[in-house]
Amino acid sequence: MVQLIIYASLVLILVLFILQSLLLRRRSNQVNDLVKQLKDLDKQAGLGRMLTGIAHDLKTPIGALACAMQTRNTALTKLSTILDAEGGTESDPAGVQKAFKALSDTKPVVEESMSRTLAMLDHLRKAGRDEPEGPVVIAVHEVMDGVLRLLGHSFKNSVSVVNELDTADMVKVQPGELGRVFANLLSNSVD
Repeated sequence: MVQLIIYASLVLILVLFILQSLLLRRRSNQVNDLVKQLKDLDKQAGLGRMLTGIAHDLKTPIGALACAMQTRNTALTKLSTILDAEGGTESDPAGVQKAFKALSDTKPVVEESMSRTLAMLDHLRKAGRDEPEGPVVIAVHEVMDGVLRLLGHSFKNSVSVVNELDTADMVKVQPGELGRVFANLLSNSVD
């Protein structure tokens, strides 16, 4: 009788052990599924942060392009009006010169904006392919000059910027990063 109770107890312990193992395996699978879901959510959140950063970074040069294009269109309309008024003769040379200056002044903004936008898109392409982009040595004043050309339209009437950077100052950074830092600092300061 004692042996039967011992065997029954062992069988019961074995059955409980098997049930506990099955429950533990099921819980482990649930935990693994939750970890996978968390990783997927983290990837989505990271992608969202990356897209927000991209939109923020592209907004500055594209906004500068839009402003420069508006200035160019206004200047072209003015030139067309002046030239049409007198059948193509210069009835308002001061107006023509002012419109021509406006067109000329937008050229570096358009070039810098296009250059920065293309550089950002190239950086994204390389990042998407996991191509490393190493730091390069650049002149700090050239970066700031480019940023000021881009942002000049947004604060030319409200803020005066004094650029006293030394032309000999060089720094080794990732391409575009220093420009984004300067652009963000200036934009946030104006805001």
